Amino acid sequence: MVAVADGGAVSVKCPACDRAVAVTAARGEPLGSLPAAGKLQATGCQSPGTPDTREGPAPVRTCTFCLEPVHPSARKCPHCQEYLDPALADEHRPAPPTSQLALASFVLALVSPFLLFLPAPVAVLLGAASLLTGSGGRTRGKGMAIAGLLLGLVWTAVLVFLVLITLFVLASFPVAAAPKTPPGPPFF
Repeated sequence: MVAVADGGAVSVKCPACDRAVAVTAARGEPLGSLPAAGKLQATGCQSPGTPDTREGPAPVRTCTFCLEPVHPSARKCPHCQEYLDPALADEHRPAPPTSQLALASFVLALVSPFLLFLPAPVAVLLGAASLLTGSGGRTRGKGMAIAGLLLGLVWTAVLVFLVLITLFVLASFPVAAAPKTPPGPPFF
């Protein structure tokens, strides 16, 4: 049913409860069905599921961060810019920083073969320190710490093997004694 309002109330059938509801509209506006007419003002129906288009104070809730009133369906506070929706807050929360000990352990383990395997024991110590401190979940880098620790152990084993081979090779050759010269006259 479409009618032209003359500023008075018109009776329209409520789609939710099938009751006659008094509806008002501004002068000259066409009246349509209640759910489609967002500018109409229902004054008689209080059925659940019926859109309440009455003018009045909008329902509000308070922001848990700044205690300012916000719209009930707001996902972000317009005043303090904090996320009110927990899922949205988790999505936009910055990632924790990477552990510097884990990063140093990983980098030293990677460059150790190029530096005669000398940084390998330091990589092992830094990787172990990073895993032991843990930071209570405030930092990332557990995988880098494990990789640095394992690579450091491998390169330390290679370093020990090379040192042992070098010592064995040096020990297998007899050291030639310097020829003894008879004492001569002192130089004056």
